[in-house]
Amino acid sequence: MYFNLGLGDDYIYYGTNEFYGLNTHNKLVVKKRVELLESIEPKYKFEEKKIFPEYYIITVERYKNIIQRRIDEWVYMFKNDEVAEGSTSKNIDKAEQKLAELNMSVNEKSLYDKYLINLARDRDAINTAKEEGHDEGKIEGKAEGIELMIMNSYKAGISIELLSKIAQLSEEEVNIILKRNSLIF
Repeated sequence: MYFNLGLGDDYIYYGTNEFYGLNTHNKLVVKKRVELLESIEPKYKFEEKKIFPEYYIITVERYKNIIQRRIDEWVYMFKNDEVAEGSTSKNIDKAEQKLAELNMSVNEKSLYDKYLINLARDRDAINTAKEEGHDEGKIEGKAEGIELMIMNSYKAGISIELLSKIAQLSEEEVNIILKRNSLIF
């Protein structure tokens, strides 16, 4: 949430749905039938089952940019439109890549779209080579494809920082590729 819902001293609140009778005030208990496997004849028992949603209310503005738990890495991203350095939460790397795409300028987005088209074309070429029995060069072909993408994208004006995020390589690795191909010195 990017607005104040109420009074409180935390930035994350947790709650569940519970339903009570208007007349009896008794809680609605949902049960499921479970077959008992120990007996020869069919026997069943009923166990309580939680089927109603759970909620987390996150008041982003109250978050102090201090990461103590993995969920804080996500709250940091919501608040700051960037992933905190050293974040390790599951799939946060995918969120970082998506943020890089969303924050591209119109020119960078156009170049990135061209990169995706070239990447699809290169994958098709590699898959065709595999189908035709050229498996021995598969790893080398993939590395050459990434290198070619980096060189073409750099020539088209995509920054080294953005290339490293797109290719999921460090900026140093991208620089090495560009130096090896005499695109930077």
